[in-house]
Amino acid sequence: MNEHTLTPEMRIWIDQSQGLVRSIASKIATNLPAHVNYEDLVSYGQLGLMQAAYAFQPDKDVAFQTFAYHRIRGAIYDGLGKMAWTNRSMRQRIRAERLSAELMEQQVRATQEEWKSMAADAEQVVRTTERITLVHLLSEASGEGQGIERSVAATEVSPDECLAYQETCEILRCSVGTLPEDQKRIIEQVYYEGLTLTQVAQSLGRSKSWASRLHARALESLARSLNTRGA
Repeated sequence: MNEHTLTPEMRIWIDQSQGLVRSIASKIATNLPAHVNYEDLVSYGQLGLMQAAYAFQPDKDVAFQTFAYHRIRGAIYDGLGKMAWTNRSMRQRIRAERLSAELMEQQVRATQEEWKSMAADAEQVVRTTERITLVHLLSEASGEGQGIERSVAATEVSPDECLAYQETCEILRCSVGTLPEDQKRIIEQVYYEGLTLTQVAQSLGRSKSWASRLHARALESLARSLNTRGA
């Protein structure tokens, strides 16, 4: 992306969204170690803002800042994921937040392109909420499962709730094994091997949007599996 190819309209969107970038960076910074440079977060957010300006369709019934919000947030977490200081627990959290931002961006894109009724809106919100819940569960249930114990220890939950949570994560791990091969592969690569959706797409010679759609379908399949099992 070259600054000189920005249209006058894009420049206006970007100028008017500088406060939004700093607001998002500030909120993310409050949950990070003090040594993380706030201006680095802003720089990552600026990249996301630029990407949003190129992708935005102004003829659709969505405000630019609504469209850009999750792209900015995702870009900041993308940048954080590349930093060397992150430990395993923090990497899990950053991955979950990054994927959650991407799912929310997909929802806004759907708003731009095809939502026609309040009923459709409500259904899509429920589906997106389920997907985001699964993103966090998968992030914690991956690897040695240490994220589960840390998450439970950090909250005030009863032994029964703790057991139910662990059982849900175990059901989820088993459900991954029953997915269609392409969906299983993307879940394993993203959550168990730590690849980004962009890296998965590049390794398969496909587009990022293809990987995003496949990821969403895999999460929907897992949501159906967990609902069927009462989890």
